[in-house]
Amino acid sequence: MSTVSFLRRSLPGAPLQRLPGEVMELSPKPPGIASRFPSMRRAKSPRRRSQLRLPEFVRTYINNRCRRASLVGSIAGVWAILAMDCHFHVKETSAMKQPDPEKLQRMISAGHSLCGVDLRGADLQDFDLRGANFESADLSGANLSGADLFETILTGVSFRGACLQRVSLSGADFELVDLRDADLTGADLRGCCFRKASIENTTFDSAKLERSRFVNQVLKECSLKGVSLDLALFEGCSFIDCDLSGSRLVEASLHRCRAQGSSLRDCRLERTRFEEAPLNGFDLTGSRLIECDLSAQETEGLCLAGVHLLNSIMPAGSLRGVSLGGAFLEGIDLSGRDLEKCDLRGARLESCDLSSTVLRGGDLGSVDLRGARMREACLEDCILDGADLRGTSLVHATLAGASLEGTRLAGANLFQANLARTRLENVEADGANMARTRFSGCEIIRSSFQDADLSRAVIEGSTLDEVNFDAATFDGTVLAENTYRKISMRRSILRGVELLSGDLSGTDLERAHLKGVHLQEVSFRGARLVRADLHGASLKEVDLRECELMGARFDQAKLRSVDMSGSTLGEARFVGASLVDVTLDGCTAEEIGSCLGLLEALPEDFGSSIPRCELMLIEKVIEPRSLAIRLDQIACLIEEIAAQALGAGSISPPCVISEIRCDDRVRVILEAAGGSEEMGGLLISALSKAISGDGDFGDSVKDALSALCSPIGEFQGERGARSRRVV
Repeated sequence: MSTVSFLRRSLPGAPLQRLPGEVMELSPKPPGIASRFPSMRRAKSPRRRSQLRLPEFVRTYINNRCRRASLVGSIAGVWAILAMDCHFHVKETSAMKQPDPEKLQRMISAGHSLCGVDLRGADLQDFDLRGANFESADLSGANLSGADLFETILTGVSFRGACLQRVSLSGADFELVDLRDADLTGADLRGCCFRKASIENTTFDSAKLERSRFVNQVLKECSLKGVSLDLALFEGCSFIDCDLSGSRLVEASLHRCRAQGSSLRDCRLERTRFEEAPLNGFDLTGSRLIECDLSAQETEGLCLAGVHLLNSIMPAGSLRGVSLGGAFLEGIDLSGRDLEKCDLRGARLESCDLSSTVLRGGDLGSVDLRGARMREACLEDCILDGADLRGTSLVHATLAGASLEGTRLAGANLFQANLARTRLENVEADGANMARTRFSGCEIIRSSFQDADLSRAVIEGSTLDEVNFDAATFDGTVLAENTYRKISMRRSILRGVELLSGDLSGTDLERAHLKGVHLQEVSFRGARLVRADLHGASLKEVDLRECELMGARFDQAKLRSVDMSGSTLGEARFVGASLVDVTLDGCTAEEIGSCLGLLEALPEDFGSSIPRCELMLIEKVIEPRSLAIRLDQIACLIEEIAAQALGAGSISPPCVISEIRCDDRVRVILEAAGGSEEMGGLLISALSKAISGDGDFGDSVKDALSALCSPIGEFQGERGARSRRVV
C-alpha cells in the first residue's frame, strides 16, 4: 500500500497529494510502535496486513501537525513530520542515503526535527549540522568526518560503526548514544556529557575531552591514546582493557572508578584526584604523576613501575609488595612506610624521605638514592647492587645481610649504621662518614674508603681483600680477628686503634698516623710503614719482619716481643721507646746505627749479632748534621782508640797502628767513610803522626780527615736515604 493511500485512509480530510520522485514506503513491521501506542493493533483483514488502525488521539495529533506544517504540499515534509513525531521506522530510498546538503541545511535552518531519521551509511562528510535534532536517529556506519555537530541533540542516536573523525561536538549530551565501534579520532568533545551511552571498542585517539563528564559509564576495549582530559570527571566508571597511553589528565577527577587491564602509559597526571579509584588495574609505566594525591589508594597489586612521581602523596600505610621498578620518585615522603619486599630495581628516589621506612628484603638494585633521607631505615637483606647512595643519610640505618656490589656510597652518612654480615664488593665509599659503624662478619672486596671516617667503628671477623683506606680516619676503631690482603692505608689516621689478631702482611701504611695504637698478635710482614707515626704505640707480639720502616717514628712506643728481622730501619726514631725481646736479625749495622734513640732503647743484654760497640760507632759517624761536626766526632773517636792502645802498653807507633788496624771499630769507621784503601792509608798516616808527637794530635787527625771530605761526601750522596741520616 502506498504512503498516500495509507495516510488518506488514516487521516481523512488531510490535504495530501502525491508528488513524483518522492515515494516513501511504510515498513511492514514498524519497530517500537506497539510499545509507544499500546492501543494500536494490526488489522485482522487478511488482504490488508500492512494497514494499521490508529487511535483517535494519534489521528487528531497528526492532523493538527499537518495543518501547521509549512511544507503541506510535499509528501516528504508530511512524512518527515509523521516519522519524527510518531517514531515510525522509515525505510529510505536510495535518495535518502545521499541526502542533498542544501535541502538538509534548509530543513535544519527551518527548525525541522530529524528525530528518528534513518541515515545509516550516509555520507555526511564535512556537513554543517549545527543545531540539528537527531534524537533517536540511526547514523550507524555513516561518514561524518569533519562535520560540524555543534549544539546538536543526540539523545538516543546510534553512531555504531560511524566515522566521526575530527567532528565538532563540544558541549553535546551523549545520553543513551550508541558509540560502539565508532571512530572519534581527533574529535572535539570538550564539555560533553556521557550518560548511559554504549562505549565499546570506540576510538577517541587524540580527541579533545577537556571538562567532559563520564557518569556511570563502562568503557570497554576503547582507545583513548593522546587524549586531552584536563578537568574531566569520571564518576562511577569502569575501564576494561582500555588504552589511555599518552593522555593528559590535568586536574581531572576519578571518583569510584575501577580499571581492569587498562593502560595509562606515558601519561601526564597533574593534580589528578583519585577518590575511591584504585590504580591497580592501570599500567602507569612512564607516566608523570605531579602533585597527585594517592593517599586513599588500595596498594594490593599496585604497580607504579616506571612512574615519575613528583611531590605527590603516596598511599598511607603498608606498601608491601608494590612494584616501583624504574620509578622516579622525586621529593616524595615515604617515611615510616612498610615497603618490605618491594621491587625498586632501577628506581630513582632522589631527595626522598625514607626515614624509618621498612625495606626489608627489597630489591633496590641500581636504585638512585642520592640525597635521600634514610635515617633509621631498615634495609636488612636488601639487594643494593649498583645502587647510588652518594650523599645519602643512613644514620642509625640497618643494612645487616644486605648485598652492596658496585654500590656508590661516596659522601654518604652511615653514622652508627649496622652493616653486619654485608657483602661490599667494588664499593665506592670515599669520604663517607662511617663513624661508630659496625662491620661484623662482612666481606669487603676491591672497595675504596679513601678519606672515609671510620672513627670508633667496629670491624671484626671480616674479610678485607684489596681494600683502599688511604687517608681514612680510624680513631679508636676496633679491628679484631679480621683477614687482610693487599690493604692500603697510606696517610690514614689510626690513633688509638685496637688491632687484635690480624694479618696485615703487605699492607701499605706509608705516612700513616698510628699514635697510641694498640697492636697485639698482628702480622705486618712485608708491610710498608715508611714515615709512619707510631708515637706512643703499644706493640705486643707483632711481626714486623721484612718491613720498610724508613723514617718511621716509634718515640715513646712500647715494643714487646716484636720481630723486626730483615726490616729496613733507616732514619727510624726510637726516642724514649721501650724495647723488650725485640729481634733485629738481618738488619745491617749501618741501618740500625742510623736510628735515633735505638741504641739507648736497646737493653744491655741485647742479643743481636751486631756488636754494641760497632752500633755506637756507626751512630756517631752517620748521625752528624754537618761535615764539621762529623770530622770532630771522628777525631775524638780516633783519640779514644789511640789512648786505649797506649794504655794497654803499646808504646811504639807501629804497635799502636797495628792495634788500631785490628780493632773492629776502626774497620767500621773506614767502611762508614767509604772503605777505600786510599782513605785507609790516609787515616793510618794521620794516626802515625799524632802518636809520634809531631804536632797536636787533634789537629793532625783533622788535617788528615780533611782529605777525606770529598770521598765521604760522595759516599753520603750515593747512598742517600740509606747512609746519610739527617735527624
